[in-house]
Amino acid sequence: ADHAVRAFMFLGMIAGAVSFFGLCASFFKSEVASMSLTKTSANASILAALFAMIAMAVFTGVSAGSTNSYGWSFGLGWASFPLFLITGLLMLIAMSVYTGHFTSHVSIESRGWCFWVAWFCFPCSLAAGIVLFKPNMIFLAALVFESGCCQCFKYKAMIYTFCHASHGWTTFTRNADTYNSGLWIMCTLKFGCHPMQSTDVYLDITRSFMVLGLLASVIAMVWAIDWDHVIHCNFTFVPKSLMTSIFSFLSGICVLLALLVFEIKLNKKSKYVPHSKEWAFYLTFPICGLCFLAGIYNFVTYKKQLWGTGKSATHVGPDGIDDADEDLPHIFSTGWGMFEEDTVQPIYSGLWTVCRDEKCSYLRVRETNLDFVRAFMAVATFSSLLTILSSTEWDPLTACMEDFFPEGPLAAMFSFLTGCFMLTAMLIFEVTFNELLEPVTLILAEKWSFFLTCATCGLSFATGLLNFLIYKFPSMRGRPEGHKVLPV
Repeated sequence: ADHAVRAFMFLGMIAGAVSFFGLCASFFKSEVASMSLTKTSANASILAALFAMIAMAVFTGVSAGSTNSYGWSFGLGWASFPLFLITGLLMLIAMSVYTGHFTSHVSIESRGWCFWVAWFCFPCSLAAGIVLFKPNMIFLAALVFESGCCQCFKYKAMIYTFCHASHGWTTFTRNADTYNSGLWIMCTLKFGCHPMQSTDVYLDITRSFMVLGLLASVIAMVWAIDWDHVIHCNFTFVPKSLMTSIFSFLSGICVLLALLVFEIKLNKKSKYVPHSKEWAFYLTFPICGLCFLAGIYNFVTYKKQLWGTGKSATHVGPDGIDDADEDLPHIFSTGWGMFEEDTVQPIYSGLWTVCRDEKCSYLRVRETNLDFVRAFMAVATFSSLLTILSSTEWDPLTACMEDFFPEGPLAAMFSFLTGCFMLTAMLIFEVTFNELLEPVTLILAEKWSFFLTCATCGLSFATGLLNFLIYKFPSMRGRPEGHKVLPV
């Protein structure tokens, strides 16, 4: 813990120095090598606030049970967090107002409140970007999404790397010595730090998922870089925002799986030697949430063509259904519902079929996002089958799986994955297809399949939570220890 506090405080000092010198230099020169000094100073100030908060939180948590009293430097450390944060936000607000002064095609009312909300932080940027989806505000929305995306990836990647390499995951006491272990190194008070030689399959699985998540996060960050300022060209094949979204989702899934496997193994170890979780373990959870949020965020930017579309994405709009379906009226996209176009009879559409006048045919749509929805729903169906399989009472199967995963957490993991895939499919459907349904009328009362899928998604998360609680607290089973948990 002492090493973590010192490291974060040192990083905070460096970020604070960068912010100070960047702010001083911005009075004389606004940009250096296409890099805004004001924006760099603001981001460094927010980073300094983040590092100061983590360092002080770790120090407070470690020293909470001691009888020592805090001095003036402790209060000054906590005070540096809001001061750095307010400084960075004020610089971003000033820069945003200055930028908005030259956007003459944007209404004055929108400049007054949208800019400071847009640059406040990443979640507010997302909300403001969605609010700004209007023809006369598309420039503002582009600035919002570009700023939010860059800030999210920078902070997430730095914290992810530090948590992955740290030794602050668990702590335990053995032979009158305190051990602090991570995924790769273990430190003791007597012998210092040394690499961990893993002979445990659980630790190998956790390491593998964390490495895959880190690689996906780095690839997403590389795709998010605006290479036009570096090599003066653009990607001509795959839109940058789409690839960033895909790798962000992959990173979030890998981190989630790593946390589940680590939690399972830690609970087994705690039966023999009590282990307590440390700051790096808990800090990985918001990183996982940021990965999923960044995936949704970048997918919205791809569909709205706000940034990173590339030359190949200039015609990403839907082209309608296949020309072979001449007996059906031209529609732009499809979903779970009933559509009406002028006086034409209703069209009942799903993900795979479309029906009219009691005649159904396979839905062929040249729309990439329909394929995404289909893919996520297919994977969710497969994950749901794995949930049922992992909860079965078939003894040969459960005996085989018990060597690798306990029965309850495995069912919980697949249930959570099912819910995540279904939620992603529904978000893609709602975000992308509602814009494309303007030429037609969507009757919400007929979207029974879509609403049923929403309920199923909620049940999947509830099932995963219940299975995990039953495994975590055996007394909830209401039966002797070791009795098999029935499928939920």
